[in-house]
Amino acid sequence: MIEFGEIKEVKTTSVVVFFPQLETEIECQLLYPYTTEQQSYFVPAKGEQVACLLSEGKNICLGSLYNDTDKPTASQGTLYKSNDVTIEKTKDGLTMKKGNTSVVLTDVVTVKKGLTEFIIDDKISIKGASTDLKTVLDSLIDEFKSLATTMGGTLLPPAIIKLELIKKQLSTLLK
Repeated sequence: MIEFGEIKEVKTTSVVVFFPQLETEIECQLLYPYTTEQQSYFVPAKGEQVACLLSEGKNICLGSLYNDTDKPTASQGTLYKSNDVTIEKTKDGLTMKKGNTSVVLTDVVTVKKGLTEFIIDDKISIKGASTDLKTVLDSLIDEFKSLATTMGGTLLPPAIIKLELIKKQLSTLLK
């Protein structure tokens, strides 16, 4: 028979459900769409309302129920939320957050950890708290151009031309 109850305890592959109409708690296995290669692992939270199939030998939690408190996800808004992970759908794309790390998927991919950002667009941009990668690479190449050789002279013009070519190629890749 199918009964409705409230989750009292969450375990790895089962939940303990209180059924007020039966005045008892029963452990029920969780039902998943896939348990092999296409796994999805969603566990209802303590306090959620669930529907369960109770039978001799196997009690199965069929799933959670939407209600006035727990409403279905809109076309935009939070798709998934746990204690430390949030996945939100916006009109422009998808945002995943965990702690101070976020990944934003739109026409541009942005990964942000604290003050450091990695942005993939037509070009790649890496920015940090103090400077960005392009500035660091430009400075390094400029420093190479002024280095003295082991013979005491500076770099020959062909070497400087090659460094300028590297700088130009990096500029096309990095913003």
